[in-house]
Amino acid sequence: MQKYIKQAAAKIYDYSGRKYAYGTTSQMLGKKISGDSVTWVRNTYQVPYTYAIMPRDDGYYGPALPESQLLPACRDVMVEMRVVRALQPLRRAFARAYCNKMHDPLEHVTGIEKRELLAHLAGDCDPFRIMPIKRGPGTRERPNLVPSAFCQRLLACSCHPDDNHVEYMWLHQGVPKRCGCGYWFELCPIAPL
Repeated sequence: MQKYIKQAAAKIYDYSGRKYAYGTTSQMLGKKISGDSVTWVRNTYQVPYTYAIMPRDDGYYGPALPESQLLPACRDVMVEMRVVRALQPLRRAFARAYCNKMHDPLEHVTGIEKRELLAHLAGDCDPFRIMPIKRGPGTRERPNLVPSAFCQRLLACSCHPDDNHVEYMWLHQGVPKRCGCGYWFELCPIAPL
């Protein structure tokens, strides 16, 4: 792998005049490290060849490159990728062993994102209840129900299809409210996501 990375560094130098150092991550950073993404990929998938690309910084910006260096850095990476693509025979040898071992995205997300994904998988395509609600009769006896996990919610009513604006009003739990267009609305309590 070192041979290919050395070739890639030489190609980048020919292309942009920028010298890239190469080596192991600990060699590049000058200290022993553990827990980086390269080590994780190697250990999780038993991938024999892994490498990391350090940013093209000269020591001033660190990993957060300024906007002026982003496009040149991407071009350098594209040059490097052309060299690494020459690993076709090597890649074919290991493709069958590792192509089916990628984790499910559900294993990576946490918190509200995970609950949202689980709701989508369960068939609820609007878990936050932000899609427009189709109005029903909207009478005082049968108001339009607006789902909310809170005791109040801001509602925007598009009173007439030809209007270019919406009417806003606060709905409070247990208190039906009438919009200026004549439709009644009431909060319908739901469990929070």
